[in-house]
Amino acid sequence: MVMGIRISQLALTLSRLAAHAGLNRRQVYGSIMRSCAPSLDTSLRQLQQHSLFLIVSTGRTGTRWLAHLLNQADGAYVVHEPVPHEQHLHARAICHPETAITYLRTFRLREMAVRVREHNPDIYGEVNSALRFYLPALKQLLPSLRIIHLVRDGRDVVRSIYNRRLKSKKNPLYDKIVPPALDAYASRWHTLSAFEKVCWGWQAENQFMRENTAWCAKFEDITRSYELLSSQVLAPLGLSLKKELWERSVQTPLNATQQYSFGAWKTWTQEQQDIFLRMCSTEMLAYGYCLPAIIDHSCAEQASDRKRDTA
Repeated sequence: MVMGIRISQLALTLSRLAAHAGLNRRQVYGSIMRSCAPSLDTSLRQLQQHSLFLIVSTGRTGTRWLAHLLNQADGAYVVHEPVPHEQHLHARAICHPETAITYLRTFRLREMAVRVREHNPDIYGEVNSALRFYLPALKQLLPSLRIIHLVRDGRDVVRSIYNRRLKSKKNPLYDKIVPPALDAYASRWHTLSAFEKVCWGWQAENQFMRENTAWCAKFEDITRSYELLSSQVLAPLGLSLKKELWERSVQTPLNATQQYSFGAWKTWTQEQQDIFLRMCSTEMLAYGYCLPAIIDHSCAEQASDRKRDTA
């Protein structure tokens, strides 16, 4: 620290100011942190002296809320997506996984060590969607890292993401993502609709996380039951959190979508429902979600007409 100021906070502040001046915020933050961070070997030794965890998801799964909640656990310091605009690198790691190990070794683990050194917690954790395609490399470099995959009903996630697309809100977590070369949809990606691309993202990314994590937590479970939060999140991570804190937090969600241009499942067209089930049903079943039936709008309209005719 410099004169009692934490380097990580100073770097964030300066990167925000730099962005107002037209500079790349992530690059400014990275330059400052690299100049202050220890070597990779020293960073790994420092990190291994603490209990570490990472929670990953697709986004739109309450990650900001969860990080805020877990940061109140005894002896824990938990952050939500601490590196500015790290999502851009996540998009690159999908098609070029070899870049993940380089990024972690040359910057990210060293940057993490600075933050851990500043706060010196018993447990350090990140709730960070931007690192979901870094899981194999993270497990290689930090074998003791505990990783949880946070999943949410695909209908709700697809609705939220697609709603943002309709409102033309740019989101690097999704706008710059394309399938890797061996993916079944890679060769015809340019022919897919925006809705199909969102469905692909939910399916493919959750499958990757499921196959590369030991634990899974369901958003619907941990927001309705403290006991399920305990079994799916707190116990695997060795965290102690009072029930009263959870009860207060579920009443104040963070970063929730306020207005929807795109409606809930029952308002989707038959084509949209069919696309979702075709692309996402396998992954939905893997987490125990009940598959919704396709609403046949033409049959529903015919039944309504018959009812009016007999009235």
